[in-house]
Amino acid sequence: MAVSASSAWDLLVDTHKWSQWGPSVRAVELAGGRLGAGSHGRVQTPFGVPLLAGPYVLLCGAALKRIELLAMEPATR
Repeated sequence: MAVSASSAWDLLVDTHKWSQWGPSVRAVELAGGRLGAGSHGRVQTPFGVPLLAGPYVLLCGAALKRIELLAMEPATR
């Protein structure tokens, strides 16, 4: 990725932004909205838990590209 680790990390721990970069994320329930040690919550996707790795790898690739693009935008820092 052509972005700083801290910019990408901020997007990963802020669950309010997950639907911006996670193509399969429909909703996230987490008190406080930021992941941390001991966090517990729920993630809603249209597929449930993926059973096949191949299609899920494609989603992960799309998510990584979106994280990179969002981390480059000044408004997401």
